[in-house]
Amino acid sequence: MPLEPFEPILLIIGMGLISIPGIMISYAFSQRCSILERIAFGFIITLSLFGLVPYLFNFFFQFPITENITFFIFVLYLISGIIVYSIQLFFKGLPDINFKSNITPHHGILLLILIFTGIMAFLPHFSNHYYLPFHVDEWVHWTYTRSVIESAATTFPNPYLGTGVKSSPEIGFHITTASLHFILQRSFLTIFLYMPTLIMITLSLVAYNIGQRSTRPFGLEAAFLIGFIPTTTQSLGPSFYVASTLGLLLFLFLIWIIQQKQFILTLLIIPISWSLFLIHPPTSFAAILIIFLYASFQIHYKDIKPGLTTIAAGILITIPPIVTYLIPSRWQREMNTLFEGFLNQEYLEGFIIGIELEHLGLFTWALFFIGIYFCYIHGQSLKKFLSISVISFFIIIGLYSIISYGVPIIYQRSFLYLYLLVVLIAAIGLNEFRKTLSKIIYRRLPNQFNQIKKQSNHIITFILIIILIGTIIPGHINIPYYQMITEEDYTTFTWIHDNIDSYHHDNQSYTKAAVNPYKASPFSAITGLTIYTSNMHPRIRPNKQAEMFEYLQNKCNNTKFLDKYDIDVIYGECYHDNLTMIYPNVYLYPKPSKYKD
Repeated sequence: MPLEPFEPILLIIGMGLISIPGIMISYAFSQRCSILERIAFGFIITLSLFGLVPYLFNFFFQFPITENITFFIFVLYLISGIIVYSIQLFFKGLPDINFKSNITPHHGILLLILIFTGIMAFLPHFSNHYYLPFHVDEWVHWTYTRSVIESAATTFPNPYLGTGVKSSPEIGFHITTASLHFILQRSFLTIFLYMPTLIMITLSLVAYNIGQRSTRPFGLEAAFLIGFIPTTTQSLGPSFYVASTLGLLLFLFLIWIIQQKQFILTLLIIPISWSLFLIHPPTSFAAILIIFLYASFQIHYKDIKPGLTTIAAGILITIPPIVTYLIPSRWQREMNTLFEGFLNQEYLEGFIIGIELEHLGLFTWALFFIGIYFCYIHGQSLKKFLSISVISFFIIIGLYSIISYGVPIIYQRSFLYLYLLVVLIAAIGLNEFRKTLSKIIYRRLPNQFNQIKKQSNHIITFILIIILIGTIIPGHINIPYYQMITEEDYTTFTWIHDNIDSYHHDNQSYTKAAVNPYKASPFSAITGLTIYTSNMHPRIRPNKQAEMFEYLQNKCNNTKFLDKYDIDVIYGECYHDNLTMIYPNVYLYPKPSKYKD
């Protein structure tokens, strides 16, 4: 399955266009933002909007989640942006754009860094020559997004079984993905394959914006090191299109918001956090933690009014978790597990992950400790807040790893927040270390090396970049990933999705499939058919896996198996007269089933 070269280009153009209303709306919240801050603002607000507003329309007004309603929401969004920007033009006039003064070599370096970050996000696909989603969670999100579209609601029939009602605690992510599919008219494969790259680039841009707001700027270093946040099958990461990836972007954006110390902008914490709760609840709890931590630092450093505003916003964003705990909802089980976990009940599910030092590189960790030192020497509230925050996530991980105190999902996702904060602090360390080395060389080098002395800052920077790239990228390339299906499987599954309806008739619907349990999750995601058993997430009838494997290994020679479990589609290598091959390795069992499981 060859890559479509224009798909990522069309996705980038589309995301840029639908982010324009958010860029215009940014003027309603702040007059002091740079254009780079407004670009990040527009992109993130757009994603947040499409995760929150369709849900609220459906919840309060029973509006279906359809393409027409999504376009209606976007039109309202666009009109709002135009109104805000028109008011801005009326009072302030057209902005004075001077390319010579506004675009500098500094911005050229930033552009190169953002390109590098995008490459790092796509590195797992490049290094493995695999251009399909890797992680089973991505396939599950694919399935649930398709189910949201088909049902036009936030709850839907179980897409794997075809019966019962299914709801997702990460419904905001599925609604966001469905909205992108509607508005951009891009395929699921394009979205799942390339959106992580756009999210990673924006994550890098937000980190740059945070760094540049510091009294001792470290924006370029922060943008660069963001590209090294690892993606693993255990703790996930920004190279996968999963809810935690989008959650990580909103998490960092909240840090940027509270850094501004602007009252109106601080109020934006509330809708962003509510959207985050719908998209990825564990990250919303991490956000609550860092918001209250930062508020305490603001008050400590005599920023009383911003601190109290942040606390008020923090209190308001706890409403969704409290309401979902008190009122039965799709989050009830997760909320019970969370609160019981905090009461020291053990929920030890799975295994201990551990911090893999090579994923960030030993040199990055050395820069992190240097950064911690400079945070307390030169840092004000932001840098000291970052240090305390990273310690908080070390504690969360340590408590669960050592004494099994906590909640598994909070523990597992805390690695993402930890790595994000570590690279931000390492960026501070890189900035200070680079400047210190340059000063030493400039002072100690004899005068006959004046040319080298003048370029010492650039030379040191180049050497440090080479060391970082040389020590981190090999570790990223060696991170193992599993491939649930081949590209040939994907082509076949897509054919089934596109053509199976033409084989339906009054007595036979062809909706339930026999398929390798390991491939069952992506099979159901792509084809839209139900399955009988799966040994990957979600685990369905695990006690029936052996029977399914035996049936497929025996070349499908037992139609009693199909009758017993009401199966009428088979994906595998089969030899049986009662089966009709409609595509290579795709068979139909046309005999009406008599038995139900």
